[in-house]
Amino acid sequence: MVDSIVAATEITFLNSLTGEELRIDTTGQDATITNIRTDFDDRAAFINALNVGFSRAGGAGIKFAVGAESTDTIQVQIADSSSTALYGGQALNVSSAAEADTASAALEVAIRNVTAIRADVGALQSRFDFASANVES
Repeated sequence: MVDSIVAATEITFLNSLTGEELRIDTTGQDATITNIRTDFDDRAAFINALNVGFSRAGGAGIKFAVGAESTDTIQVQIADSSSTALYGGQALNVSSAAEADTASAALEVAIRNVTAIRADVGALQSRFDFASANVES
């Protein structure tokens, strides 16, 4: 387990049995993270770095190597699914018919947004499945 992460470095997790590795680049992280297990601020900073990497906070996504060539990559960029992004983060109230109509409209928007995100994730999964099948053959 990594206990200290210095800003703008790369963390590599290696599976010694298979040789597979996961690399996390903390470029854009502006502080040293010393203990993500017990320190709330460090954990939040690490999660923020991952959110930036997956573009929730404006990053360009993460590229996964899926083949033998350096150009064999799949770029993963998942849209923001926070309540603010889904339906404007507004408080939903159903205490009157008018407020219930407003809440219903906001939930319809949220459902459409979630459906679009799910479709994007499904498309990514298909791309990974295809790449995996090509590597296996």
